[in-house]
Amino acid sequence: MLPYRAHHKGFKPRKRIAPRPYHSLSTRKGLKDELDRVTSLIVRKRDGQCVTCGEARPEFLTCSHFYKRVWVNIRWDLRNCNCQCADCNQLHNENPWPYTNYFLSIYDTSVMAELFELRNRKETPSTDELRFMLSEYRQMLKEMQ
Repeated sequence: MLPYRAHHKGFKPRKRIAPRPYHSLSTRKGLKDELDRVTSLIVRKRDGQCVTCGEARPEFLTCSHFYKRVWVNIRWDLRNCNCQCADCNQLHNENPWPYTNYFLSIYDTSVMAELFELRNRKETPSTDELRFMLSEYRQMLKEMQ
């Protein structure tokens, strides 16, 4: 039996997504990908469960960003990243209040304002700064093990 959506006129099944290509750590793209991976591991290990609903099954947990990932200056700032289940992470885009309430219970408005200022800076981290951040985060992750 087809899913309910398949009976609608404009339904198109999802295409299979090809595996992401590997980018060398010598490239900026590779550094960003590895920082994303390591930051996500740190955040999921640090929080251990969804900060909004309490879901604790590891396969459902993601690294959620209070301010969107597109803001490179705070993309890997651990204050901007928290653990959420996939459902709550998606809901955060539509209804930010549960996550905002959690954020304000942990940090005060000065941290929110600081992240907002950092987010809006014109200069972005250099490749050397990304390398340094990656080495620091790898060390942090090793200490968490």
